[in-house]
Amino acid sequence: MDNLEEQKKLANIIKGIHQDLRKSSKEVGADEAWTKHLKNKEKLDLYAKTMKELSETHWKQKNTDNLNDRIKWIISYSEFYFQQNELESFRQKDLNVIEKLRQDNQVDINDYKKSIEINEKLKVLDVGSNGNFFKIHERFDLTPIDIAPSSDDCFYCDFYSVPISQELVQDNQRITNLPENHFDIVTFCLLLEYLPTSEMRIRCCENAYKVLKTEGILIIITPDSSSQHRNAAQIKNWRFTLAMLGFRRIKVEKLKNLTCMVFRKSLSKDISKKWAEKYKEPYMDFKLEIPQDRKIENEETQDESDSIQYTYEPEIMNELPVDFD
Repeated sequence: MDNLEEQKKLANIIKGIHQDLRKSSKEVGADEAWTKHLKNKEKLDLYAKTMKELSETHWKQKNTDNLNDRIKWIISYSEFYFQQNELESFRQKDLNVIEKLRQDNQVDINDYKKSIEINEKLKVLDVGSNGNFFKIHERFDLTPIDIAPSSDDCFYCDFYSVPISQELVQDNQRITNLPENHFDIVTFCLLLEYLPTSEMRIRCCENAYKVLKTEGILIIITPDSSSQHRNAAQIKNWRFTLAMLGFRRIKVEKLKNLTCMVFRKSLSKDISKKWAEKYKEPYMDFKLEIPQDRKIENEETQDESDSIQYTYEPEIMNELPVDFD
């Protein structure tokens, strides 16, 4: 089997698992479907093995330049953001908005003076890590988590439902509790497309807000093989929704098969909510949709043993950063 056919086969396995989870969510509800999914070790192991092969073999071969390598892009922007002058610039913009809100008697500026400190090491929570691909960067103090780790240095943790309180609780290679206000960076690299509903994606973003330090950043990498403006409305709506959660988008860049976004945890939720109120467009709503949410599902039933056997379709590029041209 040549490289192209092998990549199609692997991508279809991923797409099939995504479709099964979305179908199950419609039938029994998202939470119950997710619980059943976490118990299906065979399917989780297949997903982990397939994603690792796609990432380490096919995507790595195609992305030999910094511009289209999602790992290098995240590292590069993180280094840019965590410079003293850049951080102070973003901080001052927040303080300017807070001062205006204070003058309007909407906030008390004295409540919002806590800020992040630049350290030699950056605490990074890599959600959906799979293979712990950021270990190449020495400055990252990594906590890689996944529901199906494919490497020994990645922890099992369900970020959707993990409790968040005062400390990190670890039992061997499982994390059962995450600390709030702890991480400098949270990464969602091809994560949100895995989750079958908007509500689940929003909850994960809410959890990211909880575990991030004030002024920390959430980096979201989403597959996008469409033209520059085809998914513009979706990306703008994501910006609105994240703003309602307390995040201010500070970077967006369209690569060949990806859209890369960075959201800053503002000094105050009032800052981003003020932006959302001011720039909300009529079509915007509090949701995190992906193209697959709007796609008409095939209602034909399948045996469980055949549930991941799908023929190749071009639409798969809406779910994975692959290029079959």
